[in-house]
Amino acid sequence: MSANQCQTVFEPLLNVKQAAELFGVHPATMLRLARRSRIPRIKIGKLWRFRISDLNTWLASERTTKAVRRL
Repeated sequence: MSANQCQTVFEPLLNVKQAAELFGVHPATMLRLARRSRIPRIKIGKLWRFRISDLNTWLASERTTKAVRRL
């Protein structure tokens, strides 16, 4: 595997506070959503981590799902 391939595979993870700031919610809200499996998350030991790409994909699918529900 070349260095470029490694860079495209690895993506820095956000902690709860960073993800909450990105969504504009309280960190406790992010923790609750993660514990209830409502958002894409990764658990490393006792800590929850989030990939920005997973959150973007999830958010896009939520918008689509809500738009379809309105029809």
